[in-house]
Amino acid sequence: MRIGVKITLLLVLVVATAMAIATTFSSLAISKAFSTYFKNNAELRLEEMASDIADYYQKNGWKGIDNVFMPGMGRGRGQGGMGMMRQFSASRIIVTDRAGRVVSDTLREKIGQYYEAESGVEVVPIMVDGEKVGALISATTTGKLEENFISSIKMANIKAGMLATILALIVGIYLSKKMSKPLVTLSEAAKKIANRELSHRVPVYTKDEIGEVGAAFNKMAESIEHNELLRKNLIADVAHELRTPLSILRGNLELLQEEIIEPAPEVFASLHEESIRISRLVEDLQSLSHADAGDLKFDFDSEDLAQVVRKVVLELKAEAAKKNIELCAEGATEIYVRMDQYRIGQVLYNLISNAIRYTEQGIVKITINDLPEYVQVEIKDSGTGIAEEYVPFLFDRFYRVEKSRNRFSGGSGLGLAIAKSFVEAHGGRIWVESKIGEGSNFIFSLPKEREQ
Repeated sequence: MRIGVKITLLLVLVVATAMAIATTFSSLAISKAFSTYFKNNAELRLEEMASDIADYYQKNGWKGIDNVFMPGMGRGRGQGGMGMMRQFSASRIIVTDRAGRVVSDTLREKIGQYYEAESGVEVVPIMVDGEKVGALISATTTGKLEENFISSIKMANIKAGMLATILALIVGIYLSKKMSKPLVTLSEAAKKIANRELSHRVPVYTKDEIGEVGAAFNKMAESIEHNELLRKNLIADVAHELRTPLSILRGNLELLQEEIIEPAPEVFASLHEESIRISRLVEDLQSLSHADAGDLKFDFDSEDLAQVVRKVVLELKAEAAKKNIELCAEGATEIYVRMDQYRIGQVLYNLISNAIRYTEQGIVKITINDLPEYVQVEIKDSGTGIAEEYVPFLFDRFYRVEKSRNRFSGGSGLGLAIAKSFVEAHGGRIWVESKIGEGSNFIFSLPKEREQ
């Protein structure tokens, strides 16, 4: 059953149930109130009639009482009282004397007989000078008018309930269509995403829960589209990065097999260099894969970050000297951070070697800043700088500013992506500040150890 039908049926069921309960209690309350009103009114009229009969008795005794107080006959207050009682109800009225003998009966059945007590009747004493001289007895029942009134009230409640149910059905159909339309749109969009139409998005018109679901769906679709693009680029980039060293290996091995070239040491050195390049690429890809899966192993311990910086600087001194680049470290000389010494060393190695690679000559300076909550490391070079439009993509995998993708000048394009993964795994962050002609400043921060 579709959700729109469920909403409509639920709304109709709720309204119908509410109206049925309201109608039942309303009818019972009206019937009870009307019965109470009728009973009180009848008692009042009986008391008035008893007073009229007492007046008559004082003057005439019981003689002629039956003719005087018969319905539709009589005079004075007696006629008015009896007439109004007859119009208001279908009661049977009996008058007895002091001994209990019937002296008047609207049905003229028990005149002269002694009245026997019955249940469900009203008995009003007829008093003269404080002495009971008789009794006025009435079997008060509702008449046709009263029953018609109560029936009309019940019918009005039933009609109101039916009208409310019909209106609930109309409103339910309207609301169900309005509420289910975004869900239908969302369902169709999900099917399109499943069919690889990753650019499809759903319109968001409201700010309620359904609107939030639509916005979350669009964000998810955008993420899927972006990841799909990264996947395609990754396959293309890996193929590109492996093609050249594998081609070199294959070409040299074929030349050696055909004895076109001699197995000289420099040939084997070239083959060894290309195999190292391939191994390094595979290791980088494996590190990124483990980082994405969240199962990259870290050996955290309290280590002196300044000492790690000095060690990496020493390793890269010779490479910097080949390009007439001054490589120096300054700032804090001893600062302990909870970290994986090997991973952070790899981060520093990637950032500093990149700075050397993109600096023709000048200086590469590493600064360690001891901040209140973080330790911040800056690797600033005096190179040509990076255009602003390239900066947001520098930490993407295989991204290189050189569109020629020169392996020897630009690396594999994985170093910064690996550095970002390692720094974030330590609870830190990494970013870059760069302008054309002013060099680049790569910065990463690590949280300091909290005192116990």
